[in-house]
Amino acid sequence: MRFNIILSYLISLFCIIFVMPLQAYDYQPILEFEANLTQSGSLINGNKDVTVKIYKNNTDEANLVYEEEFTNATFIDGNVRLPIGSITPIDPAWFNASINYLSLSVDDDEVITTMSVVPAATFANQSESTPTGDLFPAISIATNNIVVVNSTADGFTYISTTNLLQNLNLSTFSGSDGTSAGSNGLVIAPDADDNLKFLKGDGTWAVPD
Repeated sequence: MRFNIILSYLISLFCIIFVMPLQAYDYQPILEFEANLTQSGSLINGNKDVTVKIYKNNTDEANLVYEEEFTNATFIDGNVRLPIGSITPIDPAWFNASINYLSLSVDDDEVITTMSVVPAATFANQSESTPTGDLFPAISIATNNIVVVNSTADGFTYISTTNLLQNLNLSTFSGSDGTSAGSNGLVIAPDADDNLKFLKGDGTWAVPD
C-alpha cells in the first residue's frame, strides 16, 4: 500500500487548547486527517476499516499514544478522511515529542510515516526577518517595477519596465527587402490612421492589395 500524504492537519486543536481559556469552552478538538492510499497499484474505492496509530519519538509499542479503528471509512479514488479525536479525545501531550509517527493499516497492509503538526494561529505579528525576505528591497517604492536578481546574485533589486526592455537590448523588427531576410524584434508601432492596415513582410503597415 502506497501512502501519498495530503496532510490536512487542520489543527484548530492547539489554537483552542493553548490559546483559549479551557474553562470557558466546552469543545472537543478534531484533527481532520486526509490521505490518498493505493493497494496493489490501484486507488482504493469503497468502504474499508482503517486503523490509525500515533507514536511519540519512535515506533516502539511502549511509545504508542493513540490507536483507533475507523470502521467502514469511505474511500473515493484513494482519498479518505479520518476525524482523529472524534472517538478517543485528543491529548495535546501526544505531540510534545521531538518527532511523531503515524501508522495507517488497511486489511493486512500498514504504512508508517513521520508527521508534523502545525498549530493554527488566531493572529500573527509581522515577522522581523526571514531567510529570504531581507534580500528584497522596499516594495512601497516599487511602482511600475519588477523584482530581478541583482548583478552579484546575492539578493534582489527592482528594475523598471522601461529599463527592462532597454537591458534586454531588443532591436526593432526589420522586414525583407526582397533580397535579404528580415530580423526579429519589436514591431513598429502603427500610426493613428493605420487601424485598417496590416504589417507587411517588408516591415511597413499597408492596406492589402
